[in-house]
Amino acid sequence: MRIVDILVAGFIFTATLFAETVGSVPLYFCMVGLSCAFLIYPHKLVETLRMTGIVPWLFPGFLALSALWSLVPDTTLRFALQSSLTLLFAAQITRLVNRQQFAVIMLAVCGAVCVASLVSGRMGMDGLTGRMNLVGVLSHKNSLGYCASLLAIISAAILTNATSTPLWRCLAALGLLIGCVTALKSGSVGALAALTMGILTFVALSLPGLYPARQRASVVEISALIGAAALVGLGLGAYFFRDALLAAVGKDATLTGRTTLWFYAERIWPERPLLGMGGASFWVQGYGPAEALWRLMMIKSRTGFHFHNLIYQTLVETGLVGLGLLGLYIADALRHALSTLRNNFSTMAALYLSIALYTLIIQMQGVDLMQPFAPAFLVFAVSAFYAKQSAAARLHAASGPAITGRMPVPVQVHPTVGAS
Repeated sequence: MRIVDILVAGFIFTATLFAETVGSVPLYFCMVGLSCAFLIYPHKLVETLRMTGIVPWLFPGFLALSALWSLVPDTTLRFALQSSLTLLFAAQITRLVNRQQFAVIMLAVCGAVCVASLVSGRMGMDGLTGRMNLVGVLSHKNSLGYCASLLAIISAAILTNATSTPLWRCLAALGLLIGCVTALKSGSVGALAALTMGILTFVALSLPGLYPARQRASVVEISALIGAAALVGLGLGAYFFRDALLAAVGKDATLTGRTTLWFYAERIWPERPLLGMGGASFWVQGYGPAEALWRLMMIKSRTGFHFHNLIYQTLVETGLVGLGLLGLYIADALRHALSTLRNNFSTMAALYLSIALYTLIIQMQGVDLMQPFAPAFLVFAVSAFYAKQSAAARLHAASGPAITGRMPVPVQVHPTVGAS
């Protein structure tokens, strides 16, 4: 049964990764399988919802509610339903496989995608810049860049894991090289910068493992403060030296049109500041402001566009209420992840927190978080649910049999990759 669980988790991850390329058919199989499982075993749905808690579902719930004032209520409801299904997929992955097993799944799938993409050499045109970039077996350079970044970060984790065998270290070194080369060839400057920060974040989060157990909590807290200060420093440096940095990476002052989109988003969202326009209801054909921006950005297809920033996109569509609920979800996820790292350090805990932070970093120029079936959304949700599982396992261990059943899934608290 364990092999079947691994295959199902791998299929769900692969289906979301290729959703843009091959369409929704694999996702339909996932939906049908999930529906059948919950119909046959309805208590599994109750256990899943108990494990996830209520916070992750607040934002999708508000998306569904926003259909009441949306320009396209059917699209908004579909968007909310698909976001909820993505959360359910993530929850099922955490119930089927442990953290180590899912890391190996991501390593294998992303490695295969990157190798196949390098071999195929298929290029695609960036809609904003008009430049040709490597897209490989996927449909967009950003998708390939995220896949390559996952491969590189997971490979770095295996390389630095003290219990990894020589064979795993060799595979990880190859994976790190392939991931970095693929990210470079995809031509996504933002993904490359975020990848660098992601690997550095993992290295920093791994430092507590070098200290005795009694000192790790303090080291995690100090590292978090230093990391926050470093981010502020990097932000200030990027602001004061922005012209030199933009010239170095071949970007103009508008970040290939992104700042233009942000300029208009800053003026659009105050029109409906509290509740927004409704989920997925701005970029709709026939809506004047959207049509104007499509013309301005020379997007002839007039579909599949966004503000290239999670905060602006959320403000326009769901207002301050939606942004607050999304922020609550992110804060709750990071709180559990930091708590796991602080109280029960492991390489896997550091890895998944690094992936979650990396995913948040790239939202400065993307909107993947809470986007239906987006790989970044799925992986972030999986990371958050694993952290909640670990927190529930600690609570179960501390409270004894009085809370039996609160943590329905056994959790491997100290998993290692490639241990002999």
